[in-house]
Amino acid sequence: MEFWEQLPILPADELKTWIGELGKTRVQGVFAPQTFGTPFSLLSSVATVSDRLKLGAGIALAFVRSPLETACSALEVDKLSEGRLLLGLGSGARDHIEKRYGSHFGKPIGHMRELVTLVKAIIRDAHTGELGKFEGDYYQLDLTGFRILFEPARREIPIYLPGIFEQSCALAGEVAAGLLGHPLWTEHWTRQVVMPAVEKGLAKSGRERGQFSVTISPFVMINDNHDQAIEDARATVAFYSQTPAYNRYFDELGFDGNARAIQAASAKGDFQAMVANCPDAMVDEIVVIGRDIEVKKKLDARATIASCCNPKVAHVGLEPRKLDDYRRNIERLFYH
Repeated sequence: MEFWEQLPILPADELKTWIGELGKTRVQGVFAPQTFGTPFSLLSSVATVSDRLKLGAGIALAFVRSPLETACSALEVDKLSEGRLLLGLGSGARDHIEKRYGSHFGKPIGHMRELVTLVKAIIRDAHTGELGKFEGDYYQLDLTGFRILFEPARREIPIYLPGIFEQSCALAGEVAAGLLGHPLWTEHWTRQVVMPAVEKGLAKSGRERGQFSVTISPFVMINDNHDQAIEDARATVAFYSQTPAYNRYFDELGFDGNARAIQAASAKGDFQAMVANCPDAMVDEIVVIGRDIEVKKKLDARATIASCCNPKVAHVGLEPRKLDDYRRNIERLFYH
């Protein structure tokens, strides 16, 4: 199983040093998320200081820019990195897309299917000048005469889609090269819900499981003191539980009442109450917690499902010293 690391935003000299140290480890790639900015500029900077690491947009928000801009950004990073880009595209939350970005959300499955089709076509043919018109439900484009000014590194860049429920996981299996796992996924959810949906999508596309990659991104807290690790991870689980869109997930895990109590506290802006309504069992179910050998055993079990792993510290509310300690524990166990 490949291991990936999340890419920090650092000044040029510090970034070069960080990448150099990372290059001495088993890490095969870095992901740059879109939180408050685009991942493409950050990935471009890494492309110039690394010749080995794979570069993942994990994820770029798909609906906040045109398919043409997304495809051209991907082509440029892929050219700079000599073909090392993995293009992760996600819908994001409706509220954020519409209110923060002022973009159209629509029906996310249909919207994403149409967008991926367009991005693939532009990546494939943008250097030929042979793109034409497209009339869809979400995009009406006239690309007649458009042409990029360089020969692309590849005519096909792997596109990965995120998912938590069946429809999005099936869509990834149908139209994408891989699936980016949600940090909330438990092993049971991955095996019983995610993978059957992926298989349906793959069957629709006429592909085999070996032609498709699954990345898991679990919250991992390595600590000899199990109770302390639960306490340290509690705020992160509460933070992720405040989204009503995930209610069915928490219902099926048996934490429906807790999730709704957390959401009620969130609506009042009471973060302490959110954390108080997140029980130990809920944290223990979602976060991979334990000593070295326990954590490794749990993730080794998931290696039979996943191709790549991007372990994350449950970081919300952690003081910098603790955050660094947990990060070092992950690096020590998995990267060296």
